[in-house]
Amino acid sequence: MILRRLARNIDPARLPRVTIAQRVIDKIVANTLIYETETGESLIGFALPQDGRPEPDLYVLDTIAPDASAVRASTYFEQGDDLQGDIFNWFYDNWELLRARSRAAGSDGALSKWDAPLCHLGDWHKHPGTLVEPSWGDVSTARAHINDRRAGTPRLLVVLATVWERASLEPASADVPSEADDETPDNLRPESEEAQPIYVAVDARRAVRIDVWYMSRKIRHFTRLTPRVVPNSDLPELPPLSWHLAQPERLRSEVESLKQAGYAVSLEQYDADRVPPLEICFSLARRDSQHVIVVITEADYPAHRPRIRLTAMSVLRDLPEEANLFDHLWNASQPLAQSAYPLWPWTENHRLIDLVREVEKRLAEGEAPMTEKWDRVERYLGEDALAQLARKKVAVVGLGSGGGFVALTLAMSGVGHFVLIDDDMVEVANVVRHVADLRDVGRPKVEAVADLIRARNPNADVQTIVGRVEDHTEALQGVDLVVVGVDGERAKYTIDEVCRANNLVAIYAGVYERGEGGDVTIIYPRGDGPCYACWARQLRADVAQMTAAKSAETGSSEPNLDYGMIGKNGSLAAEPGLYLHVVRVAATQADMALNFLLKGQPIYREYPANTVVLANAPLEIFEGRTVPPYSAQWLNIPRDPHCLVCGVPEQSALPLESLVGDLIADVNSEADEVRMIEALEERARAKRQAQGAGEVTGEE
Repeated sequence: MILRRLARNIDPARLPRVTIAQRVIDKIVANTLIYETETGESLIGFALPQDGRPEPDLYVLDTIAPDASAVRASTYFEQGDDLQGDIFNWFYDNWELLRARSRAAGSDGALSKWDAPLCHLGDWHKHPGTLVEPSWGDVSTARAHINDRRAGTPRLLVVLATVWERASLEPASADVPSEADDETPDNLRPESEEAQPIYVAVDARRAVRIDVWYMSRKIRHFTRLTPRVVPNSDLPELPPLSWHLAQPERLRSEVESLKQAGYAVSLEQYDADRVPPLEICFSLARRDSQHVIVVITEADYPAHRPRIRLTAMSVLRDLPEEANLFDHLWNASQPLAQSAYPLWPWTENHRLIDLVREVEKRLAEGEAPMTEKWDRVERYLGEDALAQLARKKVAVVGLGSGGGFVALTLAMSGVGHFVLIDDDMVEVANVVRHVADLRDVGRPKVEAVADLIRARNPNADVQTIVGRVEDHTEALQGVDLVVVGVDGERAKYTIDEVCRANNLVAIYAGVYERGEGGDVTIIYPRGDGPCYACWARQLRADVAQMTAAKSAETGSSEPNLDYGMIGKNGSLAAEPGLYLHVVRVAATQADMALNFLLKGQPIYREYPANTVVLANAPLEIFEGRTVPPYSAQWLNIPRDPHCLVCGVPEQSALPLESLVGDLIADVNSEADEVRMIEALEERARAKRQAQGAGEVTGEE
């Protein structure tokens, strides 16, 4: 039995369409002429499935050359080295980063067509003499590769290059493009429907012939294809190759110098500036040092001076189980102050060890602060506390006037990770009561606030979700704290349910009508404290009765808490005042959040209760007692043993609509509800008038 090497008479519709960038043709021709023996490179690009066609369209973007270990003989070539795999992984990781950025930005432009993973398409190699078809060895290797379900790929593109005397070419192919031709795609595209090779003139005497062959799990024999050659600009361009792959000898030398100086060295490619390509980072630790040094090199190192970040050595002791070491170091680190860098200008002759030694010397001699940006924050909080905040992750739900302020304040205090959730857009009317401004009108609030966070804390990791929290509850899992800035009770109940299920602490805040005051409370998922459901029910409906009964029993003069501003949906009536009124409540929420995140540090403080009520204007917090502006009253709201959410474990919670309805009154019809709301609003108006006419007394 004789096995065929080549396929015959295959319907063109069953074959892939191949597009090759001009740079690939140029590399093939150049390397074919450099080596007298066989040579070759790997082909990388895209395999894009197409409706109605059994084989994908193939786009060849670039080639990857082997290193010096490649075997090149008169009739034999083998690439087999690890460097090619490392280079492919570099291109792949950077391309995935670019895809993720494009999707996050909602791009539907040029990149959307290429939203596919980079892949190894095959190889090109030079054949001896005028052998333009795959050899038996090529066929055997190709089939073994395709049949290898673990390491192989379902298809293989093989490009063969041969050098010809122009005089010996067939008449139909004698009109070979000259080197002066600059309309490459037209010159290289054959007119015949039958698959044709590409001819590229080298000089007046020689030409390089390029034949393209294809095999797959569906097409079991090599089939000749006619490629389309396009200008480089028609296809995506891959990021530049990083120095550690382009200069492996320099990498080895740099690492060895650092190790000889006593540093433990680890390398990581990392997205340090959120702009492709990735950076190559060195983590350096030494026994006699108080800090870990992170050195960030750009892809074009040593063209530019590396950047440095520092973190306390104690961070290594606090490494959580199964945590990624470099992520942990990065999140805890801060940029080195500019004044701590060497005074001499950086040149390409300098090495990493030169930079590190000089920085260590300047820090040891106290000639410059470790970090400038966080110096004042660190002096207040302490170095370990600041490092702890850098590791914390906070979800902020609702990025309105209050939530936006809290998110930005926490970022400016050193918190390193955020999840921002809101479905609203910035409107013109928002800008007088929001951290965003007119430049953000029409943008999602989460994106506007995220940009402000990054502008103040460039190292912060910010995840944005444009949507309602009810549809993205999974985003709250794994955070250290949930900051609630939404108004609707339905969303608050959803957050409460998720926090209880995932053992998360949440801090809620509300601003009263016309900004006269507000309240902030911290809700723990376990313990004797209330859940949000029983907290809201007691504080906004039952506290007056509860405190009255307690006063009657004890003979205490403790007054009753007064809430006369409850809105139709059970929340406090949303008729807020100026931004400064909102900010005072939001600042208290941010301070309470920061304090919780600093638990375990000396600066952490215990609060006297779980709820604080703030007065921005003369406010009757308790029945019969009006407090002056800028007063604060702490209240400890207990757990309700009859709460439908947390009070009776064997009883399931009612629907959210029922719980929200319970907050205002037991009403049987819409008319009853309207009358109840009107009565509450009338009561609130009467109280404000009385406050304006009478003398204000109270305690701060």
